[in-house]
Amino acid sequence: MPDRRRRAVRVLAFPCALAVVAAAGGAAVPATTGCTTHQCDSDCVVKGAPTDPTYCPQGDKAFVPFGHATRTGNEIVWQSASPYDLWLDFPGERTYWLDWGEEVLQQLHIDLHSVVVDEGPDVETDVSASADASTTAYVPGSGQLTEIGCLTNWRVCVLNATCAEYFLRVVVRMHLSEGDAATVPDAAGETGAPEANSPSDGSSDVSDAQSGGDGSG
Repeated sequence: MPDRRRRAVRVLAFPCALAVVAAAGGAAVPATTGCTTHQCDSDCVVKGAPTDPTYCPQGDKAFVPFGHATRTGNEIVWQSASPYDLWLDFPGERTYWLDWGEEVLQQLHIDLHSVVVDEGPDVETDVSASADASTTAYVPGSGQLTEIGCLTNWRVCVLNATCAEYFLRVVVRMHLSEGDAATVPDAAGETGAPEANSPSDGSSDVSDAQSGGDGSG
């Protein structure tokens, strides 16, 4: 399995590149043969936080909860969409600046700016040829397809450093420190971590996950 956790901060202005990704079973993301028009003009779109006029001018204008967060014990899982929701449109040379802090605060009542994260964030990416990944194959993102940067406890930047357009899903996992997990209420409104053998996939409920789009919100 490819290493999907990369911390190199490379966000904007990447050169065009070929994108050919194959996965087990023959699934592939379409490739392009080069950049002949404006298909590789770079842009940056913010989801879940105010736009940055200098570095990331498109997207949300305020702290709007984006994606869906769940918690089981010490583990917090955030996802931009489930495999069955519409994924984010991800054209060549686009960077998504994804902020899950507000969603975690609203949904789980946890301020990620003030707690200690013992493990993570671990970032997983998937790419698909269709916004509706339930109708087509999808593969793990890696390399130029999903370059990871600006990673914090509440934000990640994901760049499509190719000229191919496809669709993106991001899943982030992190573990609170034992002390913070014991004092922050869990989903049932109780403090303290559940038993160690409790399920922890954190992905059962994605009803309010943001649908994919061009980031013009």
